[in-house]
Amino acid sequence: MTTIYHMAAAADWQAALQSGSYAGTPDDQRDGFLHFSTKLQVAESARKHRAGRTDLVLLTVRAEALGEALKWEPARGGQLFPHLYGPLRAADVARAESLPLGPDGLHEFPWDKPTPGVFPTRLTDGYRSFLDGRFTGEQARYEMLARAGQRPEIMVIGCVDSRVSPEVIFDAAPGELMVVRNVANIVPKYEPEAEGSRSQHGTSAALEFGVQALRVKHIVVLGHALCGGIRAFADDNEPLSPGDFIGKWMAQIAPAAEKLGPQGKKNFDAYLRQLEFASVELSLQNLMTFPCVRILAEKGQLALHGAYFGVATGMLLVRDAVTGKFEPVTGAVPGRMPLRPAGS
Repeated sequence: MTTIYHMAAAADWQAALQSGSYAGTPDDQRDGFLHFSTKLQVAESARKHRAGRTDLVLLTVRAEALGEALKWEPARGGQLFPHLYGPLRAADVARAESLPLGPDGLHEFPWDKPTPGVFPTRLTDGYRSFLDGRFTGEQARYEMLARAGQRPEIMVIGCVDSRVSPEVIFDAAPGELMVVRNVANIVPKYEPEAEGSRSQHGTSAALEFGVQALRVKHIVVLGHALCGGIRAFADDNEPLSPGDFIGKWMAQIAPAAEKLGPQGKKNFDAYLRQLEFASVELSLQNLMTFPCVRILAEKGQLALHGAYFGVATGMLLVRDAVTGKFEPVTGAVPGRMPLRPAGS
């Protein structure tokens, strides 16, 4: 679901509610289309074109509802903006909210401040879209999973970074992937705690469940570009909190950094990229410290893989088990190879 936004004068929107359609602002009528913005663009649009106005209403629209009349065209700085060629039906507006000015004189958008006790509208909108779309199309699969239980063959250990969702990257259907996410996709060493210890091991527990209970056949450690956890380790800045949870967690990749050697005269971005790859390698080594993983891997019943996703490029690199090099899979595979079996 793609959500787009338009800023309308309150009076014009009230008139649209009466007539059933909205013709746009004078600028829209002059240009021949209604100007919309994405969430990342709309604040700048407000500063440039609606500065100081107190009579605005923010219209939220699902782009898919507008059909072929919506065109994505380059505008400010070459960015693609959504332009609607034709009137906007009032019925296609999911939500209309007043757009007040904040103390700094800039418009305050609904997402700028959380409303206590109010569930995020982005999630309720997304859920409705899910019910109308994917759930309807895959309801039989959900019912089967509820009856038979889950049996994913692949476990992916990924990062908490919101840009790197394994289910999205691998176009997975429900029940296909067991996904574990933590800061910087780290697999700790196998270190069972002494009796009475209160330490918790979320990733280790998930690994135990995936290997011992679900009997997954593959474990993929999925690293990615621009990893904030890796950068935090390399920057060695002050802790974000007295607990320094990130610093303590990221200290686990110290052996990978030591193996790389000091940054020296290396370009910092290039060094970070090397450390991102080295961290994946270290996690693969740590996986083999778990007896259940090592035994099954040595018997050929469990395969371990390293992968790396380029956030900006969409390029997926997969580690060659023989050479240890990360090689791109795009271009090597003719056409698109869906993960889910045909007919499932």
